Amino acid sequence: MDDAGFRRVLLRSVLLLTLLVTGLASVFSLRLTLHAVRVEQARSLAERLASGMPTTGSRHVDVAGLSKLIDRSAAGERVVRGGSGTLHWGYAVGEWPETWAALETDGAVLLVSRPARDLSSADFESAIGRLLVTAAVIAWLGFWGGIALTNKVTAALKKSSQQLVHVATHDALTGLMNRFAFEALGKQGVADGQRRRLASWVVLFDLDGFKDVNDSLGHHRGDVLLCAAARRAEAVVGSLGKLARFGGDEFSVWVQDQTEDVVEDFAWRLHEAMRLPFLLDELEVTIGASVGFADCDGTVGAADCVVHADVAMYASKARRSGPVRYHASLDTRSAELLSLRSDLGAALQKGEITLHYQPKRDLKTGAWCGVEALARWSHPTRGWVSPAVFIDLAERTGMIDELTWYLLDVAARQARRFQAAGLDCPIAVNLSALCFNDADLPELLADWVERARLTPAAFEFELTESQALQDQERAIPMLQRLSVAGFRLALDDFGTGMSSLSYLSQLPVDVVKIDRSFVSRLEIDPDNGSQDSRIVEAIVGLAHQLNKSVTAEGVEDPRTEAYLRSIGCDESQGFGIQRPVDGDTIFELLSRDGPRLEIASQGTPLSAG
Repeated sequence: MDDAGFRRVLLRSVLLLTLLVTGLASVFSLRLTLHAVRVEQARSLAERLASGMPTTGSRHVDVAGLSKLIDRSAAGERVVRGGSGTLHWGYAVGEWPETWAALETDGAVLLVSRPARDLSSADFESAIGRLLVTAAVIAWLGFWGGIALTNKVTAALKKSSQQLVHVATHDALTGLMNRFAFEALGKQGVADGQRRRLASWVVLFDLDGFKDVNDSLGHHRGDVLLCAAARRAEAVVGSLGKLARFGGDEFSVWVQDQTEDVVEDFAWRLHEAMRLPFLLDELEVTIGASVGFADCDGTVGAADCVVHADVAMYASKARRSGPVRYHASLDTRSAELLSLRSDLGAALQKGEITLHYQPKRDLKTGAWCGVEALARWSHPTRGWVSPAVFIDLAERTGMIDELTWYLLDVAARQARRFQAAGLDCPIAVNLSALCFNDADLPELLADWVERARLTPAAFEFELTESQALQDQERAIPMLQRLSVAGFRLALDDFGTGMSSLSYLSQLPVDVVKIDRSFVSRLEIDPDNGSQDSRIVEAIVGLAHQLNKSVTAEGVEDPRTEAYLRSIGCDESQGFGIQRPVDGDTIFELLSRDGPRLEIASQGTPLSAG
């Protein structure tokens, strides 16, 4: 419903309410008039009785009879007249309404009554007059009040709607369009350009040296730098195009209906602007930018144009010679990747992408204690496609959300199968860093679990150490909300950056997964107290002090597993324990007391010192 339609509905509602109030006021006004007429009739009877004037229909009653009459009266009055006694009057309601007056003297009561009057023509006309005035006032107030209320409510709803749209389509840090809004703009821009036979362009750039600033000066100054770069880029873009932040230090510009010369000149001006120093809290910082651009010539869509610009940007980064325009020779796999992207969408529709599961073992008991879900794609003509290829492709082309929810539904079906068999086996699922761009992720996952008729305890969500540390201000609150929702969280590939040890206490994760690079080298150099073994022992000790459990990835032999057990590592995972298998096979494996590696008797444990 548009604003005008909503305004009409609200105004009609207010007018109907005004009519209802007017009707109620009418009834009340007539009842009030009738009440006044009957009270006046009773008072007249009382005056005649008090003056001693002859009154027909008078009779003597006892005090009890008078009390009953007073009890069933709708209105009444009592006046003490000294030696003359007490005068009562009122009107009684019931099947036969009557007005009455009574003089009580020394326990004797003289009562006179008359049938209660109805409204006369004059009374009715007077009541109607008052009613018309009241109705006019109410209608006037209702009409203008309704218009004011309608305008106020409409303005408030419009403002709220605009705020919600802005949050959904803009980056919270820089205030620029986000990737979602940019892709929508691109689709519309390509369609408009094709109708006018004019070219559209995507200019993609990221900040060279941003990671160094972030790591050395802290994430706060990193955010300041991103905002400053965004403002500087806006000044260069001007009215030429629309600027968006894709995430991290990557920005994109949509340029509509311009020639190659204009776009190339713009790309160079952008490149030079980013080379000028930035002032961060009185500290001067000099970085740069890698810029790539590509045209949407009608043969490719907006998403593919972004892929092309991305290829050109990385060519610019490699050459370090300024902006680069995309052409097919930059990426010998370009046609293949575009074809693969199309195949990926079809694979999701056909269910070609599946999950394999690698079990994890409890090193204290030797029992299976969970599985990690790993995406697998068996392409009908290409064979097995590496997850590194198709997941990266999904992230680059904006298909990662569709892929993520597809795989979560597959995992949920497997979890229900475990649950039906009485298996307590949490499924660990990897989340892309791009998923954390959705501020509603915890609520969406909670709703998804409820729809799947499962509990959060059935799942464990993994994110890599680099994801957690790249944008802590976004990641930490998101992880806290996921933890509050009941999901178990794991930090994957831990140890690849030892600076992360200082941040481990801040991350609300339950599990630390030691990167396989350390575990695999334990096998190579098992007995000399290598640096890798000391790193692994340090990670285990620190994690336990922070009440986090530890899983070792990449365990390839019993001797390594025995060493990990000896230093207190909680869980192990690797090809030496069990390779990833399909859903039916993992179900059979977990349903029986299957073969396990001997974790205490085979070989001598590695040195724990």
